[in-house]
Amino acid sequence: QRYELAEWKRCRVNIDYHVEVDHHYYSVPHQLLRENVEARYTTSIVEIYYKGKRITSHRRRYDRRPSTKAEHMPRSHRAHAEWTPSRLIRWA
Repeated sequence: QRYELAEWKRCRVNIDYHVEVDHHYYSVPHQLLRENVEARYTTSIVEIYYKGKRITSHRRRYDRRPSTKAEHMPRSHRAHAEWTPSRLIRWA
């Protein structure tokens, strides 16, 4: 097994339930809004810890698009995220 160098960063969960790690945003469970967490990141993975326990992980990304897991969203956000373009047009 190959060793990967990891870095750590303290983060505060934003109101959109994401944390910023190296100019990229990764989602965490929405229940952690405004909580302080720690991110452990390597060249391939980002792991988020809360009170010493790993709560989620994401494949490391280098673009500017957020990494959002549906299970981290509040139910109301999930419902809107599932809308199709035609549903959005009908709603508008």
